This record gives sequence, C-alpha cells and structure tokens, in this order.
Amino acid sequence: MKILVAGWDSGGGVEAVQTVVRRAVARGHDVRVLGTGGLRSRFESAGAVFLPYKYAPDNDLRWPETDLLKDWETRNPLTLWARVRDRLLCGPAREFCRDVLEELHREAADAVIVDTMIPSALFGAEAAGVPAVIVMHGPYMVPRAEVPPLGTSFMPARGASAACVTGPQPRSRSPSSEAGCPPSTRPAPSSG
Repeated sequence: MKILVAGWDSGGGVEAVQTVVRRAVARGHDVRVLGTGGLRSRFESAGAVFLPYKYAPDNDLRWPETDLLKDWETRNPLTLWARVRDRLLCGPAREFCRDVLEELHREAADAVIVDTMIPSALFGAEAAGVPAVIVMHGPYMVPRAEVPPLGTSFMPARGASAACVTGPQPRSRSPSSEAGCPPSTRPAPSSG
C-alpha cells in the first residue's frame, strides 16, 4: 500500500505520527511524508521518504525564529487561539491542501494520514478522491453532545443546545472548495 503522510512539527505530537509511519514501514508499506524541514531526520529514520512542503509554512520548534506560533509572546488564551487559527488551522489551509493535492498528482497513494494540527491537509486528499484519516494525538476536540467543549468546564449539552453541537449543518460548498481546491468527484458518504 502506498501511504502519503502530511506531518507537522507540533512538539509532542510528532512521536505519535512517527510511530504510525514506523509501523506502516515495518509492515511493508511504501510511506512518504510531506513535512516541515525540521522533521526530515525523524521521518527518514522511521524508514519513510521525506518531502518538504512547497507551499505550506515552515515550522521548526527547535529554534525561536522558525516557530510559527511563538506562543511565549502572549499570555492571553484568546490571543493564542487566534494565532493557532490564523497561522496554522485556517490561514494556510489552501497551502496544505495544494501541497497534498500536487503530491498525489505527482505520485498516487492509496491513503493519506494527516497530523491533527493541520486538518486542512485532508482537503487535498478529498479533492484527489483518496481516503484519509487524522492522527489525533491530543484531546479529542470535535464537538459531540455527550462531551462539553474542550477547556470550558461546562456540563455536556442537553436538549435543544445539544442539537446545536451535533445537528446536521447544511453546506453549500465543500471544505475542499473553500480551501481553494477543486471539489471531489467522489460521492459523499451516507449519514445513515
């Protein structure tokens, strides 16, 4: 099986993704990793072919100058969340999508594995029609009715408010098209 991994220098999360890569290689899979420059030796030592991102921003946590978030510059959690949103999750979404999509066009893969810190890389896989999964190496942050929003100390939602958390959200555009990638030609999964 050919596997493309979209990696990210997220500190402690790298080991989780590296373990997935090492195990896939040990099972005989052909694994290549798109990643930031500081990750090259870690993924090559796991047996994968390493490819640097062409468009996505570089992030090397070994040096303050190349740390994308610079979380030490703020003590305000809202400001920090805005940095994560703007510099990682949403701001470079188009670039992660483009890197994954172009690599899948260069060389096909049977599956894409994405670090949870860069979910927009999934859009490239979606646009190419390739199955993809996220390696969740931290708290599960996807809203669901039985669990309160992460870090709020709220009780789980009940009644009408629970529907706000888990109810269907009609979309006029797919996430991949919003990220600047062409829409998938693959049929949407059924919700039943």
